[in-house]
Amino acid sequence: MAEPYRPPEDVPSFLKRCQRYLLFGHVEPDGDCVASQLALGSFLKRRGAEVSVFSEGPFDRPEIKPFEGRFRDRVEAADLEGAPAAVILDCSTPDRIGGLGNSIRELRTLVSDHHASGENFGDARWVVPEAPSVTYLIQRLIEEWPERPTQEEAELLLFGLARDTGFFRHLVENSGFVFDAVARLVDRGASPRRTYRM
Repeated sequence: MAEPYRPPEDVPSFLKRCQRYLLFGHVEPDGDCVASQLALGSFLKRRGAEVSVFSEGPFDRPEIKPFEGRFRDRVEAADLEGAPAAVILDCSTPDRIGGLGNSIRELRTLVSDHHASGENFGDARWVVPEAPSVTYLIQRLIEEWPERPTQEEAELLLFGLARDTGFFRHLVENSGFVFDAVARLVDRGASPRRTYRM
C-alpha cells in the first residue's frame, strides 16, 4: 500500500531556508501537539538549525506534564532577531496559539495540522484533515528527506499518534498505512508498552 500524505514541495523547502525556527502549538496542548513540536524541533536541530519551542500551556493532562519543562511560555525580543521562521503545529487558526501568536505576526510561517477550520493563515500550509495526527505528518516529513527518526523522535511520534487515535481505537477501515508507520517507529526503538504506560 502506498504511503499517503506526502508533504507538498513548499513544506521541506520552507524548512531548508532558515537557520532559526520558533515552534508553536495550541493552548491547552495534548499529546499530539507536544510530541509533534518536540520531534520536529529535534529533527531540525539535527540538521543544524537553532530551535526554540513555545507553549502557553497549561500542561494539565498528566501524560504531558513531564514535558512542560522543555517549553518556553514567552517570546523575548532576542528570539525575533535575525528573521527566524515560525512553525505552527496542530493548530490551523492563529487564535488557537493564544497570546504568543501576537509576537510572531511579522514572521514567515509554516502551518501543519490535521484539522481544517476557520481562517487560513501561513506562508506555507500542510493541513490534512484525513491524517490521523500531526505526529504522523511529521514522521512522513522526516522520512521524506530521506532520513529516519532517532529513537527519542520515534518515541515522541508514537506517543502523539497513539494519543490522538485513542491508542488506535478511533481508526477505521483502510488505516493500514498507520500501522505501517507505527512499525517503522518501533523498528527505530519506540516501545508500544512504554507509550501505553505513559
